[in-house]
Amino acid sequence: MDVVAGLTAVTQGLTVAKGLRSIEKSYDEAAFKARIAEVIESLTDAKLALADAKEELAEKEREIVRLKASFEERAVLVKGEDDYKFFPDSSGQPIGYPICPRCESLNGRIVQVKRNGHYRNAQCPVCATRYEPVRSY
Repeated sequence: MDVVAGLTAVTQGLTVAKGLRSIEKSYDEAAFKARIAEVIESLTDAKLALADAKEELAEKEREIVRLKASFEERAVLVKGEDDYKFFPDSSGQPIGYPICPRCESLNGRIVQVKRNGHYRNAQCPVCATRYEPVRSY
């Protein structure tokens, strides 16, 4: 459910609740209980929809934070041999192993590849892509 469904459920619940105010005393008890059950059901649906929407918003907020951090990290990267990107040292020169081009291009993640056997071979710890030969500084 989403926010719109939650608001719709609340509206239905309020409509039924308003109808309950105008019930005549001659209204039978079974009908009254049925209307109360409708109100409870509508409000429960609304609560669930709003809880789902809250979780969605929190997830989107986490994604925004991750993307901002990735953007900031990407801004400081420097190019090295074979157009690989590297983290810079204090003087702005490439250091360590490069950033995984696949992870960066597919999902915007900044992941430094790790040595895989020979010092000229590397592998991404996230997507497992191998890079041979690769330069490390």
